[in-house]
Amino acid sequence: MTQCNGCTGYRDFAGFLRAGSLRASVVVAVLLLTVFPALAQTPVLGTVSPLNGTGLPGTSQTLTFTATYASSELYPELDVDMSPQSIPAHACYFVAFYNSLYDGGAPTIYLFNDSATNWSPLRVGTSATQSNSHCQINGAQSSMSYVSGALTVTVNVVFSNDWAGSTLLFSEQAVATSTYPYATSGWWQIPEATFGVIGPNLGPPVLGTAPTGSSAAGSKQTLTFTTSDPNGWGSIDQMNIIVSPNHQGFQNCFLYITPT
Repeated sequence: MTQCNGCTGYRDFAGFLRAGSLRASVVVAVLLLTVFPALAQTPVLGTVSPLNGTGLPGTSQTLTFTATYASSELYPELDVDMSPQSIPAHACYFVAFYNSLYDGGAPTIYLFNDSATNWSPLRVGTSATQSNSHCQINGAQSSMSYVSGALTVTVNVVFSNDWAGSTLLFSEQAVATSTYPYATSGWWQIPEATFGVIGPNLGPPVLGTAPTGSSAAGSKQTLTFTTSDPNGWGSIDQMNIIVSPNHQGFQNCFLYITPT
């Protein structure tokens, strides 16, 4: 019996016949043996932050993803798909390599094109950008760290106007690529995590006013004005109120109110 510890690839074993003092160089059998290293520990997907974010199209957003690998893993990979339909095509789909074998070992993000048939590299921490029809990733505000098996990928992304009003879903896969076959978490949709791309500003609805009625001139009155906005109160820039017989902006009681 022959023992091979830690060897990989193919190994040839040849046996010989010996007759008396003569050694006959006859190969009895050749055994091809493939020895694979032990499968790496399966990585585990971590968190998405913000868990339920919102933002305007055309403005930069900072998203952070985490995953955990065996501390001995040298080449952690994290695949992230962001889209309304959670499929690779027509998505903001990227692969993050902490030690990229394709790009000199530097932390690199690869953004796929619209059809998910090709990718373009982006070194994090540089002024470079990569984009497809749905998003742009900015290298200067993006980063990666990997400490004791804990991978953190921070991506600065700008979503396109064509996703305005959409809710983006997150699907992720963590892959340990130091050994073959790779150990992977498999693709998982993170059900709690979404990102809402705010739609066009529809404007606030008609104001509400209270109370109604009449009072004597010179007496103190308390008036309450209310409104709301489909995009949230933070989208309200100002409220203009005119109290007058003629509803014009002069020679009347004209109020200009800002929320902050």
